Amino acid sequence: MAEDNKPQGNEGGEGQQTEPQKEVVSYAKYKRETDEYQEQVKALKAELEQRDKQIEEFTAKAGNADELQAALDKAKADNEAYKADAEKREADMRRDFAIDTKLAQMGVRNAKAARAIIPNIAEAKLDEQGNLTGIDFDALKKDNAYMFADQPRSSAGGEQKGGAGSDGLADFRAAFGLTDESSKE
Repeated sequence: MAEDNKPQGNEGGEGQQTEPQKEVVSYAKYKRETDEYQEQVKALKAELEQRDKQIEEFTAKAGNADELQAALDKAKADNEAYKADAEKREADMRRDFAIDTKLAQMGVRNAKAARAIIPNIAEAKLDEQGNLTGIDFDALKKDNAYMFADQPRSSAGGEQKGGAGSDGLADFRAAFGLTDESSKE
């Protein structure tokens, strides 16, 4: 009985420790705990797979978003280019209309021909008041007077036939020996 009074756990020396007593586990409890553990592992794996799928979906959507953003940016750039082109074409049309109007006011006979001889017509500008700058219409009229109606045409040379009171048809008939039908009546 003297041994019963000895403290347990420190029988040998001071630095030695004894192993804690092991708990006896029944097989049923062990099986139940391992099954619960396996179920938790399966649930965690399923959740991990679900999150991986979400990450893939988000990545795909983000990739699509990048593609969509790139397509949107390209469409915006194309739209801006089209808008700038349309504004330039509109300004050119307004300028061309102003040139044609000015030529018509000056009495041009053929606006298309007159436009063809205007130097640097593409550089002409139309200001906000509708005034054209960059074209010297007076010099155009002076240098090309034959194109304008209020200027007399100069003769290309030679004699004018027929005179003031001459009937061209009568002269023609006389030249060919034809009689004047109006004199027969």
